[in-house]
Amino acid sequence: MKKEEKNKNLTISLIVGGVLIILAIIGYFLSIYIPKKEDGYLNLNLLPSDCNIEKTCGDLVGIDCKSEVDGPYYYVEKSTGKIISSCGGICDSPNGCSNCPPKEWDCERY
Repeated sequence: MKKEEKNKNLTISLIVGGVLIILAIIGYFLSIYIPKKEDGYLNLNLLPSDCNIEKTCGDLVGIDCKSEVDGPYYYVEKSTGKIISSCGGICDSPNGCSNCPPKEWDCERY
């Protein structure tokens, strides 16, 4: 194989490898910052690393996903994972939030 062909193959390999690394990094960050929710439900066993169950109130769970830095705060039914209300930084969206905390949350409020 000629030296020029080797250099060309090496360049292509480096470009492909770099693209794959960038895609892996993007996928990692998306998996951290986007809660695992599907059709209005959250799997409480598969929360991203930046989300934590902060407080419970009856059958509701308060899940904080870095709301102090404009992340969302979810109120979720413990038994089903159904999202009752989305609050926190998500309220800055055009739709806003009107049920924060939800009326079902009859425990201490922040």
